[in-house]
Amino acid sequence: MSGLHLIPALHLSFVVAIVQNSPTGCFYAGESRSVGEFTLQEHFRMKCCSDGSVQELGCLTDQGLIPFQHGGQTIVIGQFRYECFKNGTQFYYQRSVIDTYTVQPEGPTGCYFGGEKYALGQEFLVADRFSYKCSSTGVAVLLGCKTDTDGLIELQLLGGSMVKGPFKYECYKNGTAPHYRRTVITQW
Repeated sequence: MSGLHLIPALHLSFVVAIVQNSPTGCFYAGESRSVGEFTLQEHFRMKCCSDGSVQELGCLTDQGLIPFQHGGQTIVIGQFRYECFKNGTQFYYQRSVIDTYTVQPEGPTGCYFGGEKYALGQEFLVADRFSYKCSSTGVAVLLGCKTDTDGLIELQLLGGSMVKGPFKYECYKNGTAPHYRRTVITQW
């Protein structure tokens, strides 16, 4: 074999793999999802990533998105307390109203009548005629009517009448309104 040279055959093989990172979506909670955000059971916000993974974002509230908390933390926004957390594969969401109230001192401190405040036990005159007293329960109680006779101011008890000279004085209640009446007596 003189003159014959063997050249080993060279075989070149190329494997071309084209990897296309196309948004195919993900599979979550038994459903195929498109790439992007989605809501699960009305309150849980998730994100389907283009690599097929799912990112758990948090809870949707009327105030916006609240991220998942760890260790059962709560978030207070306005008058609401929100709990949004994940425990294993379980998600939890709760919204509760925070009750706010003002603590009043024990028992009443006075009476309010006609926009004015009166101390407990204080007597006061309304419309220069009707006598009230602030009771220990914080209620203004009508005592009677003031009459002007002979330059003297006298208290006429509620439901009573008084005759002095040619006049009859009456102090009474009609419904919740107090009334005062002075009438002339023809014979005295």
